[in-house]
This record gives sequence, structure tokens and C-alpha cells, in this order.
Amino acid sequence: MTAILTALLCLGLSLGQEIQAQARTNPKPTIWAEPGAMIILKTPVTIWCQGSVKAEEYYLEREGIPVPWEKVNTLKSRNKVNFFIEQMTTDYAGRYYCYYFSRSGWSAYSEPLDLMATGAYVKPTVVALLSPVVSSGGNVTLECASQMEYDMFVLYEEEEHKHFWTLFSQHSSGLSQAVFPVGPVIPGHRWTFKCYGCYRNNSHVLSIPSDTLKLLISDVYKKPTLTASPSQVVRQGQCVTLQCLSPLGLSMFWLYKEDGPLAPELKNARLMNNFLMDPVTPAHAGIYRCRGSYHSSMWSALSDPLEITVTGVYRKPSLLAQPGALMKRGQNVSLRCCSEVRFDTYMLQKTEEKKENFHLVKQIQGRKCQADFSLGAMTAASVGTYRCYGSHKRSPFEWSAPSDPLELLITGVHTKPSLLAQPDLVKLGENVTLRCFSELKFDTYMLCKEEGIADSMRLAGKLHGGSTQANFSLSSRTSAYVGTYRCYGSFRNSPLMWSAASDPLKLVTTEISPGVSPPPTESSHQPDSTRVEEVVASMELKGTLNL
Repeated sequence: MTAILTALLCLGLSLGQEIQAQARTNPKPTIWAEPGAMIILKTPVTIWCQGSVKAEEYYLEREGIPVPWEKVNTLKSRNKVNFFIEQMTTDYAGRYYCYYFSRSGWSAYSEPLDLMATGAYVKPTVVALLSPVVSSGGNVTLECASQMEYDMFVLYEEEEHKHFWTLFSQHSSGLSQAVFPVGPVIPGHRWTFKCYGCYRNNSHVLSIPSDTLKLLISDVYKKPTLTASPSQVVRQGQCVTLQCLSPLGLSMFWLYKEDGPLAPELKNARLMNNFLMDPVTPAHAGIYRCRGSYHSSMWSALSDPLEITVTGVYRKPSLLAQPGALMKRGQNVSLRCCSEVRFDTYMLQKTEEKKENFHLVKQIQGRKCQADFSLGAMTAASVGTYRCYGSHKRSPFEWSAPSDPLELLITGVHTKPSLLAQPDLVKLGENVTLRCFSELKFDTYMLCKEEGIADSMRLAGKLHGGSTQANFSLSSRTSAYVGTYRCYGSFRNSPLMWSAASDPLKLVTTEISPGVSPPPTESSHQPDSTRVEEVVASMELKGTLNL
């Protein structure tokens, strides 16, 4: 910059008074700096002053100096001039005004221009408290902080409007910091900020700028949908793909985890909407959301939460039904989940549900490592295949391996079939056939001992005249199968819903002595008899299951 004009020195304080007296005759000019008001040390800057086409001379003045720094004569028909600084130093930092002179007199002063010299001290940090993602029209709080004992912090919005705000700092635990409320944040503007530190005795000399903080505006577009394939319940070591779907055709997607950091492979925004977890580990368990965007500053609302549950982290528990897995319609039933591992939470899952959501979560009481899940009165909606899991409160999305499946069946849905033994009397070592039949033409028959399904046998029904039947072959080699038998029937379209139980058929062990005729049985000619006496039992099932 050229030296201050000698001729202007003699004007002294009278110049300011004369300008104020004639300011009404000319409008005030506009002042700005290029490339901006924040200038890195040792880099050039140009200060512009724009006034009237009638202006003959422009003057630049820095606050605190009684006479102008510079005077520029204008060319014809020019309404603006520039003042060039070849290399920014701390001496040039300060508040500037400009004004001009025309034949009609002096103009008013321009609005102030605060020219900052940056890069003099160590850079601070800037963060958005809570989150850098702000709902459209919402407010956000930004915090500038440093281990340097700065007296003030300057928050600079560096994109379109290039505003800056200055606050005195507070000191605590070896940190200086200042909190800036910002908002309302609306779409259509890039909300990008940097922070500087400075000292009270020279507030126009600033530190190196902080890293850039970019606010993301959410709720501009409707929320997408987050899904998991093949399921949101996944066994450890398998893979699952999270997909963020939007009907708006958003081009970029971001994944968030509410209860901890994302796994490394999920941290970056993707041009595609798929996020692959392979292989799944306990670190992947948690609650996820996603959002989409057309570009990096305007985002959709967050999707609804999606829980990813990882199983197989602990040993499997066991599951049993009380009073049994074969239940009459209307009978109360409960499922008990037990474990050798001391879990504090148990979970019951019905695997036929389209969504793998867990029906019940129950914390154990006392010192028992078990949980009872009451399903109430048995109905058609209760039937299905169940599994249970165990977990700990400290890791609510990490679960044990599933228990072995428990199939819960309902009886009494259809009319009972008939059960008889053929032949009525069998010597030890010979075979006996239990025939189950019905005029309802059931597709499947099940033979059970003592109304349980642990030793049950199922066979497909075969047409016989106007009915269907199934023949269950037993052999009398041991006494393991002595007891009472019943049979049930079901149809192919509802395989878990069974008929009422047949009348009981009791098998007892009887040894036949040579030359001694056996006593007659009550069930020899009665298919629905409640007893079959003197039939050799202790049977072994010979055939294989044929569903």
C-alpha cells in the first residue's frame, strides 16, 4: 500500500468533521474485501469501495488512525475502486471504512469492514453439541475450544454470507471455550463453519482456523425405510445386508447406530443404498437408522429404528412346554426357557412369523436360571414352532444360540379318530399293528404314548374304502413301550392343528403259558374300546416317519 498522502496529514481532525457535515449530499458507499475478510498472513488482499459514478476521489480509513490510509482518484464513469495489499501482516488487521468526494461534497462513511489476519496462533476446534445433523428450521449449538488460553473466539460462516460472531471465552479445566447458538437452520444455504481464537488486546489477529464443520439439514425429504436381509435376527458369523430405501430416488445414503460407533466397513456414506455386514460379530448388534440425500448438505428425515440382534454369542438354553406340547383347545399353556448360563433376560421367538420379532421378553426372578412365558388359553393362533434365547442386560442385542425348536400343537380341532390293535393278542417277540382311521380322511395320523409327542410317530393317511387310515407297526422285544396310546388326525393345509384324541388303547405285558388259553379281550371287536387286555406290549417302533 502506498504511503499516506502528505497533503492529507494537514487535514487532521477537521476532515472527519467536514465529512459529517456534508454526508447528506452523497449516499454512503459499500466496502468489502477479496478473497474475504479472513486473510491468511503473507497472502494478498484487495479492499473494494463502491460509491457513485460522480465520485472524484475515494478514501480508505482504518479505525484508530485519524487520517486516511489511502486516496485513489477515479477514472471517468467508474463507480468503484480497489485498494491492494500485496502481503497481509498483523499491521493491516483492523476495522476499515471508505468514503468518497464528489463536486456535491463528501459521502457518508461505509459500513465497517473487519479485516482479520489469520494463522498467528495454534488452531482451536469446533464441534456441534449433540449432533451436526439439524432438523430443517431447527437450532444448533456450536462450541469452539482450545487448550490455549484465548480471550475470545470467532465463529466464521465461510460460504455464502460470510458472517462471523465473536464471544468472550470461559476457562475451565485447562480449556478455553465459547458456545455459539446458531439458527434457525433452513435449506437452500450451505451451513459451513470455522473457528478462530484471539486475544483481547488485538482481536483482529486470529489463530489458524479450525477444521471445517459442516451442518447437515435433515427432514428436507421424507424418511426412507431401513430393512435387513435375510433377517434382522442374525447368527454370529453369518452375513446380513442393511438396505436404505427411498421412493424419492435419493443418491446418497448414510447409516447411523444409536448405541455405539459403526463398524469400520459401515462408516462412509455410500452412493449405493446397501450396507453389508460380513461376517456379523457382536459389535454389529444394536439399533440402526439411515437417511438419504441428493447432495451433502440437505438430508431426509431419519428412518424408523431397526434392531439388529446377534445370536450365537452364548450357549443355547432349553425350551419345554407345560403341561405339554400337545394341548387341548382352551387349555392354559406356558413355555419355560432354562439355561446353565446365568442369563438375566430371556426371549421367546415364534419362528413362523413373517417378521422375526420377539414376542416376549422376561427377566428372571430370584436365583432361578429360567423364565416362564404364559401363552394363556390354547387357540389356533398359539400353534407353531418356538425357540428361546438368553442374554445379559449389559449387552441387550447379543443373545445366545437358539434353543432346540419346540413344536406346540393344538388338539380338539376335529372329531376324534378310532384306534385298534391287530391282532388282539400277540405272543412275546411277535409284531402288533395299531391302526388309526377316520371317515374325515385325514392326511396325516399321529400315534402318541400317554398324550405326549416325545415318542410320537406320524404316518400319511391312506385311502381305505370311504375313510383313510395309518398302520403303526410295533414289535414286542422290550418293555419300553408298555402304556396307553392315543392317535390324532390332521389335514395337510393345517399340519399343527389336530383332531381330538382317540379313545385310549392300553398295552400290557402278558406271558402266555403253553396249553393255556388267554382270557378274552374287551377290545377285540370294538375299535373304540378303552382297553385292550392281555396284548403283548413292550413294543418297539419298527417303521420310519412318513409325513
